Amino acid sequence: MLVLNINTGHQVEQDISIIQPTPLAALVPMARSGGKLGSIRIEIDREPGHAVFTLFKRRVPLVTCGLAWTEPGAMEMWAAMEDLFLPLADWMELRCRPRRPASIPWLAVLLLPAYVPLPWLDDFAVCLAAAVLMDRE
Repeated sequence: MLVLNINTGHQVEQDISIIQPTPLAALVPMARSGGKLGSIRIEIDREPGHAVFTLFKRRVPLVTCGLAWTEPGAMEMWAAMEDLFLPLADWMELRCRPRRPASIPWLAVLLLPAYVPLPWLDDFAVCLAAAVLMDRE
């Protein structure tokens, strides 16, 4: 799965097949309806072909992740992510406009203005995305 950090433009291919089945299965309930990790609340919205999840601290959004696994879902999800990141372009000091990844599935990660460092975020986002993919319609 291609993972794109919208803030930096950095892309990395993640091999989600190496994620162990037990932790992946444990994330399926959260992949279906969100949940909590300590003081972080996760909200998820799933549609055919794509999903979006946001991590909140109290009521403040910290990170939004868009996941796409079909071409129509990728088009819709990328448009939604653009609606989020284009108004923040000045704050993010974008050097170039991010482009929709060419291959699916992909996960686009957007760090929002209230973001605070979460050392586990990268691994968690990929694992939650893998759980969504495992549990997709």
